[in-house]
Amino acid sequence: MASRSTWTVAQNKLFERALAVIDENVPDRWLKIAALVPGKSADDVKRHYDDLVDDIYRIESGGVPLPDYDDLRLALRLVIIDHPRRSKSK
Repeated sequence: MASRSTWTVAQNKLFERALAVIDENVPDRWLKIAALVPGKSADDVKRHYDDLVDDIYRIESGGVPLPDYDDLRLALRLVIIDHPRRSKSK
């Protein structure tokens, strides 16, 4: 399920750190997490968490196909090994 609001990389990192620090049994957990993620409300962080839990469930239940690792290896080779800067140093 796609998140209902836009999240920046920085907001996601703050959200992940807050989840790691603020235990699920802490009263007003979502308010406390939201206080650590600028621009997000308690409802926003709770929905974002629920979306992530749903994504994990779909991945673990096989609802999301695994990537084609041969294609991934080729892409990495093209980007990393054959990168023009790397070729010059050989």
